Amino acid sequence: MRSFHTDSAAVVDSTHHLRGGVLLSALFPVIISRHELHGTVASRMNNKVVTADPADELQKIQALIIESGFTAFPVVHKKRLVGIISRRDLIGSQRVRSVVAQHAHTTIEDVMTHEVVTIAPDEPISHAAELLVKHDVSRLPVLKGESLVGIVDRHDILAALA
Repeated sequence: MRSFHTDSAAVVDSTHHLRGGVLLSALFPVIISRHELHGTVASRMNNKVVTADPADELQKIQALIIESGFTAFPVVHKKRLVGIISRRDLIGSQRVRSVVAQHAHTTIEDVMTHEVVTIAPDEPISHAAELLVKHDVSRLPVLKGESLVGIVDRHDILAALA
């Protein structure tokens, strides 16, 4: 999963028959509990953050998920983090399917998560791993004061193990 930057992998038996699949979110707590993580968030975060605007329509997020491969995006208004929109928000919103079917103009602000779990760049990467597990999220926006300076996800933390 780490090599291919994917969040899932097929499980095959010794005869190469598909037996199922496994999600990174299921393995991640086990992996980080068995390894010591070193360094700070700043040393592992990605400082090129793909963001969304709260006024954007939901179709834009669907396109971003497909284009970028990411599953969650910080929502920024006037350079300030105001929420996060994830694939889980889209799936969990009962309005989304009807919105897409009807081409309605529902905005990101209508379905985004307003209370965002964040981390500072000088925090230990191990704390970021703990937050990801504790809150069952895939990505943490990195804030220096009020400014969004990066993002850290499970793959960034796994890279700290290499």
